[in-house]
Order: sequence, then C-alpha cells, then structure tokens
Amino acid sequence: MTQPAPPPDEGGSASVLIAFARLEGKVDAALAIQSTKGDEHTRRLDDQEVRLRHLEATPTVTPRAMWSAVATIAAIVSALTPLLARLYS
Repeated sequence: MTQPAPPPDEGGSASVLIAFARLEGKVDAALAIQSTKGDEHTRRLDDQEVRLRHLEATPTVTPRAMWSAVATIAAIVSALTPLLARLYS
C-alpha cells in the first residue's frame, strides 16, 4: 500500500525526507499498537489477580472430608437398615 517514490531531485534530500516521514509514521503506528497491547495485558493481569483471589477464598472439599461424609452416610444407612426391616416386615 505504499506509493511510488517521487523522482529524485538534485540533492536527493526530498526523497530522504519523504522516506523519513514514512518511517516515522510506521514507528508511531507500531508504538500505538504496542501501547494498546500493553493496556490490554495489564487489564487481563488485574482480572486474573481478582479471579485467583476469589478461587483462593472459596472453600473446597478435601478428599478427607469427602470420605468422612461417605463413611457417615454409610454408617447411617447401616444403622437404619434393621429398623426399616422391622417396620416393613
């Protein structure tokens, strides 16, 4: 999408200035894109920090607690089985 360079003048300074202006425009565009990416990166890191803090604060069920619950339910069922057998027989 670049335009053809103008014909060189006697000293060639016009074409150098035009090339320098094009380069400056490309550098400005690249810096703007990089700045936008940096802002997005910072926003995502902040969001990740919030989500991580939320996950760390959420209580979790440990395997020990799960097995304790299973054993308690099994004990209750085994204790109620004879009682239910008497009621329904």
